[in-house]
Amino acid sequence: MKKAISMLLVMGLSAGLLAGCGAKSVSGSEEATAENPMVLTLSHGLSETHTVHIAMEEFAELQQQISKQIRGYDDRIGLLEEMADAYICLNFPESIFDIKPEDLQKAIDVKLERERRNL
Repeated sequence: MKKAISMLLVMGLSAGLLAGCGAKSVSGSEEATAENPMVLTLSHGLSETHTVHIAMEEFAELQQQISKQIRGYDDRIGLLEEMADAYICLNFPESIFDIKPEDLQKAIDVKLERERRNL
């Protein structure tokens, strides 16, 4: 069940990341050409070396790997590597925002109980 919650979290974060993208040079992909490409930029102003930016990239890479698995590409090593990166990145917000492990565990327990009731 914790795996399912983790995957939902990753997908939710990735969806939020994609929602923060916007076009700069054209208003839609239909208008984009090789000479006038559509440029997508992240909606945050963080440095590419900032831990939050790194975490966002790692979650996006995990989402891509999961998508490949769903489509039938059997790259277990790639999936494990991306999962490991994502797990490491989950520790970033804990340290950045001074989240105590017991507080995080309480939030996880509340979410899991809510999921159990919805099954």
